[in-house]
Amino acid sequence: MKRTGERWFGLAVGLLFLAVVWLTFPKNHSGEDALLTSQRNVQLQADVGLEIDDPVPNLHLKDLGGVAVDLRSVSERRTVLLTLWTTGCGRCLEQLRVVEKMAGRLKQVEVLTVNRGESSDAIKDFLMRQDLKIRAVADEAGGIAAAFGPGRDPTTYVLKQGRIVGLFFGALTLEQLEAKIAAVR
Repeated sequence: MKRTGERWFGLAVGLLFLAVVWLTFPKNHSGEDALLTSQRNVQLQADVGLEIDDPVPNLHLKDLGGVAVDLRSVSERRTVLLTLWTTGCGRCLEQLRVVEKMAGRLKQVEVLTVNRGESSDAIKDFLMRQDLKIRAVADEAGGIAAAFGPGRDPTTYVLKQGRIVGLFFGALTLEQLEAKIAAVR
């Protein structure tokens, strides 16, 4: 009987130790372990062709309104928030809503969204159905995706002085995005 009691005591002490470690380990905003999130972001960054401090690709784009955008040139003059997305991505829709609010708040930041691989008509229809009023570029031919790498959607870049100064995966809250932009400005 004594041995059974010792086993239970040892098990209880072990569980208590694990609980204390779990409760004291830092968490990110979604409750995930910060270490696991950091490891996942390292893997995600490895999946992306461009990284922090890389030069902005010299891309000549046109938004859905037909206005020309020279991405490198714009990023040399202003801070640019660039979000890559697709219409079938739920987290992308979340991010686009945040980006739309950001565009209204920070007039000194150029906000541009790039849809990966879908037609201009499909993008316009999607934006209209979702009541989103954001500046969008269609990457039907895949040139932007090829220049920036495969990545995950949504992927958001902060561009400044012709370089990539911020790179974020997934949907961020408005407060998180504002803080990240403020940190690189």
